[in-house]
Amino acid sequence: MTKPLLPFVLLSLLSLPAQAHLLKVFAYAAGERVEGNVYFAGGDPAGDANIRLLDARGASLAEARSDATGQFSLALASGGTSIQADTGDGHVAHWALSPQGASTPAEGQRSAASDLERQIESAVARQLAPLRLELQQHAARARLSDVLGGLGTLLGIAGALLWWRSRRPQP
Repeated sequence: MTKPLLPFVLLSLLSLPAQAHLLKVFAYAAGERVEGNVYFAGGDPAGDANIRLLDARGASLAEARSDATGQFSLALASGGTSIQADTGDGHVAHWALSPQGASTPAEGQRSAASDLERQIESAVARQLAPLRLELQQHAARARLSDVLGGLGTLLGIAGALLWWRSRRPQP
């Protein structure tokens, strides 16, 4: 009874979720715009993806399309809390935007210091964006240690099954 089930049990242990086409999105606020990149797991760009800026309820505030390299830019609307990227073939990714400074002065009350602060924040965001994107893409890739760990797990399971089988009394 257990012998016919063993191949199915082993196959179910070996099946992993498919992430070859896992869509990822990276976005950041740069001044009055939201800029970012859409890509598949492994780093391939997702060109011509529909990008939407969403509010807390999920309503669309602004839309754009990514270019051939997966990059996009759209106007930052008030109340925008997340980005949704959709390639149209079932791949959808979300990115939560970090909250902007709550102490933004009213339009008529902007001083030279607040304008300078906004310019500095925008310049720093532009300089840090490639580093943040590279870190996120690096974290999404499977490393050699991940592959070796998976192989070690499989060998350990096979060894445990062989040990268990050798302990059974032989007829």
